[in-house]
Amino acid sequence: MRQKLLRKLGQLASERTWTMLGIIIVITLVLGFLSSKLEMSMNMTSILPKDDPMVEEFNYIFEEFNGASNVVIVVEGEYDNMIKFAEDISPKIKNLGNWIEENDDGKILKQHNLAKEKVKAGKIEAIDGYFSRVDYKQPVDFIKNHGLMLVKPSELKNIQDIFTDPNLLPFLTNFNNSLEKEYIQSEEKLSTMQKQRSAVQFLDGIESFVDYSEEAFYLDQYDKSLGINSAKAITIGNSYMVSPDRSMLLIMATPNFNIMEMDYVMPAVNGLEKFVKMEGDNYGVKVGLAGALPLGRDEMASASEDSLLLTLLALGLVLILFIITFRMISSPFFALINLIIGIVWAMGISWFLVDSLNMFTAMMAVILVGLGIDFSIHIISGYTELVNNGIAPKKAIIETLEKVGTGIITGGITTSAAFLTLTIARSAGLKEFGLVNGVGLIVIMIATLIVLPTILMIREKFRSKINMTQKKNRDISYTVLGNISNSFFKRWKISLVALVIITIGFGYMITKVTMDYNMLNMEPAGLESIKLNNKIIDKFNMSSDMTMMTATSLEENYKFTKEAKEKSSISFIESISDFLPMKEEQEKRVPNLKKIHNKMKKSSINSTINENNWEAIKSELYRLEANVIEMQDMAYMGGQDMIDEKATRLVGTRENPMKGNLTAFLSRLESEKIDLNKVSLFNNDFAKEFKSIVLNMSNSSQIKIEDLPSIVKEKYISENGDRYLMTVYPKGNVWDIKYLEVFTKDIFDITRSVAGTPPMFYYLMDILGQDGKRASFLTITVVFLFLLFDFRSFKKALLAMIPLFVGVIWMIGTMGIFGIQITLLNIMAIPLIIGIGIDDGVHILHRYNIEGEENTRKVYSSTGKAIIITSLTTMLSFGSLVFATYRGFGSMGLALFIGVGMCLIASIFVLPAILGIGKK
Repeated sequence: MRQKLLRKLGQLASERTWTMLGIIIVITLVLGFLSSKLEMSMNMTSILPKDDPMVEEFNYIFEEFNGASNVVIVVEGEYDNMIKFAEDISPKIKNLGNWIEENDDGKILKQHNLAKEKVKAGKIEAIDGYFSRVDYKQPVDFIKNHGLMLVKPSELKNIQDIFTDPNLLPFLTNFNNSLEKEYIQSEEKLSTMQKQRSAVQFLDGIESFVDYSEEAFYLDQYDKSLGINSAKAITIGNSYMVSPDRSMLLIMATPNFNIMEMDYVMPAVNGLEKFVKMEGDNYGVKVGLAGALPLGRDEMASASEDSLLLTLLALGLVLILFIITFRMISSPFFALINLIIGIVWAMGISWFLVDSLNMFTAMMAVILVGLGIDFSIHIISGYTELVNNGIAPKKAIIETLEKVGTGIITGGITTSAAFLTLTIARSAGLKEFGLVNGVGLIVIMIATLIVLPTILMIREKFRSKINMTQKKNRDISYTVLGNISNSFFKRWKISLVALVIITIGFGYMITKVTMDYNMLNMEPAGLESIKLNNKIIDKFNMSSDMTMMTATSLEENYKFTKEAKEKSSISFIESISDFLPMKEEQEKRVPNLKKIHNKMKKSSINSTINENNWEAIKSELYRLEANVIEMQDMAYMGGQDMIDEKATRLVGTRENPMKGNLTAFLSRLESEKIDLNKVSLFNNDFAKEFKSIVLNMSNSSQIKIEDLPSIVKEKYISENGDRYLMTVYPKGNVWDIKYLEVFTKDIFDITRSVAGTPPMFYYLMDILGQDGKRASFLTITVVFLFLLFDFRSFKKALLAMIPLFVGVIWMIGTMGIFGIQITLLNIMAIPLIIGIGIDDGVHILHRYNIEGEENTRKVYSSTGKAIIITSLTTMLSFGSLVFATYRGFGSMGLALFIGVGMCLIASIFVLPAILGIGKK
C-alpha cells in the first residue's frame, strides 16, 4: 500500500511536474492565508486545565477585586528622598495610561491612550488606565481615629500605661515598663513573623522619636514640628512600607489587567519602568520593578528575542552543514524552501486545531525546523546517490521514494506519536503543544513527499533546457561508516560485550545525576526583577511574589488570617481583620480604651522641665537603651534578623556602639550642654500632640464595615460584598522549589480558595510532572505498537527499540558524567527523545530489509550517512538553544542535543551488533 502510494507520488512529480507545482502553490496560498489568521495568546490560564478551580479562583479575584497581581516598585536611597518620591509619584502612577508606539527610526506609528481603550482579541474595551490602585502607606486618618481598637486585648493590657500621661518623663517611664512587659519578659512575643514585625515597628517608633528629639534639642532655632512628629512616630508609627534599615521603600501598583494578559503586560510594565526610573533620577533615588508581572515581562522579552535569533542561527548552521556534507549548494536551498512551505502548511492546519498559540505552542516553528528538515535530507541523500550512479532523474526520484519513503513515514509517525501522546495531559498548554507539533510534523512529512520531489524535477527540467548535466559517478556515501558498522555486524559477540560494559558504566553514572530545584536557574542571568526580589527578601524578610486567598464570611476571614500568622513559611498577611477586628474582640477592648481615654483626658501638660526632671528623663533614656540591647541579644540568639538589625540602628554593635542613634544621642547629651528651654518646648509640643492623638485613637465606639476607608474596602471586599480578600507574602524565595513546596502546603492547609504565582506555578509543575510520566510510558507503548504494525514482526519492532533504550541510558549517564542537572524543563526532553531517537533505527532497519544482510556495509554507507546528517541537523537546532538568554531553554536544548547524539551513536554501533546475532 505505502510502496504503491510512494511510487505514485514519484510518478506525479516526474511526469506531471507543472500540475503538481500549481497544486502546491494553491495549497500554500490557502494555508498561508489561514496561518496569518492564527493569533498569539501569552495567557498563563491557557496552559492550565480549563476547568481547574485555581484558574476559576484567579479569574474571580481579578474580576471582583480588580486585579490579581501587583507590580512592586522598589525605591532605594535616602529616607527623606524616598518618602517624597512616594508621595509625589503615587498619584501619577494611577493615571499612567499613555504610550507611543514607535519604529526603530523613532517614527510614531500609533499613539495609544490606555485611559480610554484597551485592545483585546481585536476588540476595544473601556478601562480606567494602567493601574486601578497604588498602595504605599497605611490609611493614617483611620488609624488616628481607631488605632487602639486595632490592638489585641493582651497587648493593649501591657502597653496601656504608655497612653496615660503625655509628658516626657512619665511617658518614657511608662514606655520602658510596657516594653519590658511586652517583649523583654515574654519569650512568646517574638515567636512568629507577625510578632517580630510588631517589634520592629515598635523599635522604628523609638528610632524616629530619638532622631526628632536630638534635632529639636540641638538646632539653633527650635522647630515646633519636631515635637509633633515625634508624637506621631510613637502613636501612629511609620505608615510607609519601609525596610527596617530605612534604605528601601516599596510601592504596590495594582494593574487593570492580570499576569495572564501577556500582550498587555509588556507595554504597561515597560511604560511604568521607564516612567519611575526617569522620575527617580529627579529625586535622587534608584527605582526598579519586581514581582510576577515584571518577571513575566522579562521572560517574554527574552523568549521573543531568543526565538528569532536562535531560529536564524539554527537555519544557518543547518544550511552550512547541508552544503558541507552533500558538497553542493542547490539541494540545501531546495530543502529549506521545502521546509518553509511545510511549516506554512502546518501553521495553516493549526488554525483548525487551536484557538490561538500559547506560551508552549509559540515554539512550534522552531521545533518543526529541527525535526522537519530530516525528511528532506533522506530524500536528497537517496536521490543524489542514485543520480551519481547514473540513474536517470525521473527513475531516481521514484526509486528514492520507494527506498526511503517508508522509513520517512514510519519515522515521521513515531516522532509525531511522541508529541500526540501529550494530548492526554491535564495541562491545556501541554495538550495543545503535543497536538500542533504532532500534527504539524505529519503535515511537513506529507509536504516533503509532495513538494521536494517536484522541486527536484523542476531543477532537472531547467538543467535539460540549458543542457546542463549532473556530474556522474561521484560517490558521496560514507564508506568509512559502512566499514565500521559492518565490523560490528560481523564481530557481534565481542561488540556486544564491549557495548554492554559501556552501557553498565553509563547506567552507574545515572546515579550521579542530581535535580536542580531552583527555578531561578532557569531564568535569564542578571535580571533586575530577580535581583530586586532577592533584595526585598533580604531587607523585609518577605518575597514580592504574593498569594491571594478569599473567604466567604468575616468569620472565615478571621480564621484564615489567624492560621496564616502562625505559619513559619509566611512572612505576613494583609486582610480586612487588620482594620476590622471581630465584634467580640472589640467588645473586650472597650473597657481598656475607656480607661485610657479618661486618664489621658484628665492629664495635664507640664510647661517646664527642670534639672531634676531632666536627669530623670536621661535616666529613662539609658534604661531604654538597656532594654533595646536586651531585645537585640534575644533576637540575635533566636535568629530574628529583622529585630537584630533594627536594634542595631538604635544601640549599634558591641564593636561599634556609636553606630546606634540612641547610643550616639546619649553620648552627645553627656558631652554637650543642653538648653532646658528647648526641652520644655519639645515636651509641650510632644505632649499636646500625643494627648490629642491618643484621645482620638482611644475612641471606644466599635468599628463597622461602613466606617472603613474606601481604599480598604476596595482592596479587601468584593464588589458584591460576599467575599473577602487576603494577601499572603512568602517569607522566602518561591522560585526555590523546596521552599515553594513548604509554602504551598502551608497555604493549602488553610484553604484551597487561593490564586497567585507561587501556588499556580507549583500546581502547574506538579501537573507537568505527572503529564510527563504518563506521556513517556504512553509514547513507548504507542511507538512499539506502531513499529509492530509497520514491520509485522515482534523481533524487528524490538530491534528498533533497543538503540533507543540504550541511547536514553547513555544520555542520562552523560549528564551524570558532566554534572548536568535535571531541571523542571529538561526532564520533558525524555518523552520527546523517545519519539525523536527512534527514527535512526527505523531508517536503518527499513533499508536493511530492502538490501539484505549481505549489503550491511552499503546500508550504513548510504542510509547511515543520511541518519548522521539528519541527527546532526537536529542536534544543531536543539544545541542552538544553549545560547538562549532564557537558561531554561538552554537546559532543554542541551538535554535534547545529548539525547539525539546518543541515540545516533547507539544506532550506528549497537544496532549492527544486534543484527549480527541473527545473521546466516
